Parts: sequence; structure tokens; C-alpha cells
Amino acid sequence: MWTSGAATHIGRKLAPAARRASLARPAAQVEGSAEGALVDPEFFDRDTVTVARDVLGKLLVREVEGVRMWGRLVEVEAYLGPDDLAAHSRGGRRTPRTEVMFGAPGHAYVYFTYGMHWCLNFVTREVGVPQAVLVRALEPGPGVGRCGGPGLVTRALSIDRALN
Repeated sequence: MWTSGAATHIGRKLAPAARRASLARPAAQVEGSAEGALVDPEFFDRDTVTVARDVLGKLLVREVEGVRMWGRLVEVEAYLGPDDLAAHSRGGRRTPRTEVMFGAPGHAYVYFTYGMHWCLNFVTREVGVPQAVLVRALEPGPGVGRCGGPGLVTRALSIDRALN
């Protein structure tokens, strides 16, 4: 675990070159193992840093038009709500975009950034506490493209605002 600005990073800290060297190319789900045991929503109804640590190594699975894609979570960031200057909910900020962060734990918070990338977060904690875990990198499964950054993760798994 390390910090960069106000965000708390958890997982492997990869150099840009290592990220570029990643393996070749309805809703996303988090699974505990390759056998497919789904993580219950209660898994996310806990301390955000704990969820971030515990989600590492789990599989993020997405099925599109009968094709199952997956990757193992290897890097995430915890965003700790109103007191976290890097969080979209800093200062209690509540907008149409961030509304899902104030909702039930386990929901996906998907947003567009820099006018070009989608980012996937898992909402954590109880309703009304706007905290989330950002998916930063996956070890891609067979046939899944590069996943060495939040935008590459969502591109490789066809994740966009429709899953918000």
C-alpha cells in the first residue's frame, strides 16, 4: 500500500514500462476464484481500505454477447469520501455523476475522464457514505487486451456508463 496525493493505492506498483508489457489482448462481476463463486454485495459493505486489499487477486468477469472475458485484480485505489481530496465526493460533493457513490455497496460507479477513458469503481460502505475502490489494473485473462491502467481495463472488458 502506498499513497499518491490523497489517494490510497493498493496492489502492485508497476512502472509504466511494466504496464505496457501486460499480456495480449450484462454486468461485470467480481468472482472469488476461477470456479466462479460470486462475491456477495455484503463484501463491499465494509471499510474501503479493507475492501481494496481483499479484492486483490479476485477476478473481474464480464460477459458480452456470449463471450466471457476476465482479468485478475492486481492494482486498486481506495477513495475515502468527503475528507479525501482526490475523491469525487470530496467535501460531501453530490452531483448526478457521483450519486451512485452515495448508494448501496457493491454497485459499479463508472465515469468518463479526460474526455476519452471510462473508469470503473466499486461502491463501498453503507448507503450515504460515498466511498469507492477504483480498479487500476488487471492481469488479463485469455484473449483480453492490455489492462495496465483504468482506461485500458474498461476498454478491454467493454465497460462504459451503461453499467453505472
